[in-house]
Amino acid sequence: MTHVDARQRRGAALFVVTIVVVLVTLSAYGFVVLMQAENRASRIAADRGQVQMVHDSGYAFLRSYAALPRVERELWAQVGTEESLFRDVIVDQDYSGIRHGRFSIVHHPVTLNDVEASPVTAERNVARRFDFGVVPTAAKLSLPTLLEWDQAQPGYGRVVLMQLPGMTEHVADSILDWLDEDEEPREFGAELEFYERLNPPRKPANQLPKHLDELLSVRGVQFSDLYGDPVTGMRRVHHQNDNQQARGAPDRTRTGGGRRPTDPVGPQLPWSAYLTVYSAERNESRDGNPRINLNQEDLSALTEQLNARFKPPVAKFVVALRQYGPYDGGVSSARPATELPEISSSAEAEFTIEHHLQLIDVSVGIPMGEEVRVFESPLRSEGTSGSDLVDFCDATTCAEDEVIQGRINIHLAPREVLTVIPGFSSDAMEQLIALRQNTTIESGRQHAIWLLVEGVVDRTGMQEVWPWVTTCGDVMEGEVVAYYDQDSPWLRTEFVLDATREELPLLFRRNMDRLGRGYRYDELSLPLDEQQVPGVAGQSMNTVSTGNRTIRGQ
Repeated sequence: MTHVDARQRRGAALFVVTIVVVLVTLSAYGFVVLMQAENRASRIAADRGQVQMVHDSGYAFLRSYAALPRVERELWAQVGTEESLFRDVIVDQDYSGIRHGRFSIVHHPVTLNDVEASPVTAERNVARRFDFGVVPTAAKLSLPTLLEWDQAQPGYGRVVLMQLPGMTEHVADSILDWLDEDEEPREFGAELEFYERLNPPRKPANQLPKHLDELLSVRGVQFSDLYGDPVTGMRRVHHQNDNQQARGAPDRTRTGGGRRPTDPVGPQLPWSAYLTVYSAERNESRDGNPRINLNQEDLSALTEQLNARFKPPVAKFVVALRQYGPYDGGVSSARPATELPEISSSAEAEFTIEHHLQLIDVSVGIPMGEEVRVFESPLRSEGTSGSDLVDFCDATTCAEDEVIQGRINIHLAPREVLTVIPGFSSDAMEQLIALRQNTTIESGRQHAIWLLVEGVVDRTGMQEVWPWVTTCGDVMEGEVVAYYDQDSPWLRTEFVLDATREELPLLFRRNMDRLGRGYRYDELSLPLDEQQVPGVAGQSMNTVSTGNRTIRGQ
C-alpha cells in the first residue's frame, strides 16, 4: 500500500466522523426542541387546568348567588353594583401580585335604552356589548308563552314576532310553523313540503326547541338575526329594504316595531335578546319563604298562617270569602273588615280564589239570622294600604305549583316585549318604563300588583296582564369567563342555570373557546386602585366589600 492510499483512507474516515458528529448534533438539537415543545405543552396544559379550576369556581360562585332568596340577591347587589360583584373576581391569589387567577360573569344587554333610541344614542350604545352579572330569562318572551298567546288568539303570534327588529311576516310565520304541532302551513309560513325540497332535506320539529339554536333551521332565520355579530353582538342594518331583499322577502313586508321598510335603522339587538326557551320562577315570597296557599282545603291552617303574617281582619276576610264567595248584591255601605265576626273555619270552602284581584276592593256577605251583613275587604288598591297589598300578594299564592312558568319580568323586559303583553296599553308601557328607573329594594314593588297600586293600569287592565307579568325570575343566563394575568389561556362558557330546583342544574352550557376570547383583558379587569387587597377571603356574601373580590374555598 502506498503512502498516498493511506492518506486517502484517513481523509474518508474524517468525512465519516464529521457526518456522524453532525447527525448526533442534529439529534441532540431535535431532542432539545422536542423537550422545549413538550415543556411548553405541559405548561399550557397546566395553565389550562388552573384556568378550568378558576372557571369551576365561577360556577360555584354563580350557584351560591342563584340559590339566595330574591331579597338577599337584591341586597347583595346593592352593596355596590352588579359590576363590583361579578367583575374580575380573584380566585387564585398570587401574593407576589404578578399572576392572579380571575373570573368575570357577564351577559348580553337585554335593551339598548329604555328611551326610543335615536341613531346617535344607538351608536353610543354599540360600545356597551355586555353587562356584568346574570340576567333572568324572565326579561324575555318565552316561546311556550308565545304559542299559548297564538293559540288563544290565532294570528297574535305573528303580531308579537313582528315587534322584533328586522322581522318579516314570512320569517314570523315560519317560526310559528316550526313550533306548533300541526303540519298546516300558515299564510306566509313553511311546513314539511318546503323543507323536503332542501338539500339536504329536513323535517320541521313541530315542537318547542330545547335551545334557540334550533331556530337556525327555520326558513329565513339567519345567524346574524338570531345572535348578531360575533364581535359586537349587534344586528347592524343600514336600510331595512336592503335587509329584506338579502333574505328574499318582499318589500311590502312590515318590519318590527311598526317601522316602514324605508326607515333607516342603526345597530339593533339580535332576536336572542328578546326570546328564550326557558323562563320560570320559584313560587315563594321575596324573603324565600313558601307562599301561603289561599286555596288550601284546611281553613284552620289557612287562618293560622295568615294571622302569623298579617293583621286578623285579613285572615277573617279571606276565610269568609272562601266560604261565601264575593258579594255582588246591592248595598249602600259595607262595614269595615275590622268588624268581621269570628268565623268558624271548620266549614268547607265553597269558593276558589283564581287570582288576588278577587280579594281586592271587593266585599263579602255573611248571613246572620235573617239578614246578610256585608263587609269590605281590608285589601285596597288605593290609599295607605297599598304597600300592605303588595306585601300580601307577595306572601300568598292561589296556585299549588312550586314553580311558575313563562311570566315576563316587567322590571327588566325591553319595550319590544312589554308592548306585546295582552292588555298592556302603550300608555301603561311608557309609564312603567319611566317608573321602573327608580325602583329600589325599598320601593315596595316586589310584586306586579304595584302596577295597580300606583295607577299604571286600572283593575280591568290588571286582570288582563295578571297571568303574564312578574317582578322576579329564577332561571338565569350569562357567560363565565376565566383567565390569569399575563400569558394565559382563557376559558369561557355560556350557560342557562335553573335556580327553581334545589340542585341548581345547568339547562344549557356551551364552550365558547372556538370564537376566541371575546373580550379584552382591560374590559374585564378592574383598575389597580380598585382591586381588593389580600385578606378578604372567607367573608360571607353579605359582608364582602365592594371592588375586586377575592374568594376561596369554592
